[in-house]
This record gives sequence, structure tokens and C-alpha cells, in this order.
Amino acid sequence: MQKTSGEGGEGVRSVLRALDLLALFDETHRSRTVRELIDESGLAKSTVVRLVATLEQRGLLWSRGDGRGACSQSTSRKVRPSPRARFRTPESVAPNTTTGSTRLK
Repeated sequence: MQKTSGEGGEGVRSVLRALDLLALFDETHRSRTVRELIDESGLAKSTVVRLVATLEQRGLLWSRGDGRGACSQSTSRKVRPSPRARFRTPESVAPNTTTGSTRLK
């Protein structure tokens, strides 16, 4: 797999931003314009356009003929955590006391 991230964890930040964009699609907002994604996310236009293009390439978003983007309901549900989900840090993840970050054992 080709590395697409920059230095300093930019790849992880990009993934989080892409997931945040996908989470903006819900049952009341099944499609959105780029302007709506910019306004709702607070991200720069260039960032949103780049992320939307990547999500379209991967088949997670698609452009409609009316200038709006859409994603499947199953995709939008998957990117939003369930309110019933109970997240625990797995034992295989240990906090780094020096940097405060976590690393897999």
C-alpha cells in the first residue's frame, strides 16, 4: 500500500476528517453540496474538495447530477458511533508515559 500521509500524523488527521465528512450524511441529510460540507465541518474548501474526491474514488461518496454528493445509509451509519457502544482501550494498547501517545504492544 502506498503511503499517503505527511509527516506528523497528517494521514491520521485526514482519515478523521474524511470520517467526519461522511458522518454529516444522515437520514435527514442524504445528500449535501460541497458548500454544506464546508459550512458544517468548518474545514477549508480545498480540504473538503480533496477529501470528497478521495471518498468518491473509493466508492464511499458519489456525485449526483444536481451537484450534490451522497453516500449510502450503511456507510453513514458505520462512521457514527452507536450511542450504545462501549469503547474500551484494548489491553494490547499501552500508553506511552513519555509522550502521552499510545502504541500497540
